[in-house]
Amino acid sequence: MRFPLLCFGLFFSLSASYGQTMLSMEPMSAFAFTKWITATPKDYEGVYHFGESEAESDFALVISKGIVTAQIRSGEWVAKPER
Repeated sequence: MRFPLLCFGLFFSLSASYGQTMLSMEPMSAFAFTKWITATPKDYEGVYHFGESEAESDFALVISKGIVTAQIRSGEWVAKPER
């Protein structure tokens, strides 16, 4: 009985640790990005979605009468992010 439980535990721990690895989480080259320049800041307004599964968050940006309002959902603000 111990051997089947040991095998199950080993299988479960390996599948849980590698099950969240996704191809899209690999680093991207800086050359894959281009500058987005618009005529007015109002064009940047909208909801931006980042991440997949448990690591996802939404960033809402609203611009009205020169006032920029930002809201983040399912994430947190970091004053000085580590790079």
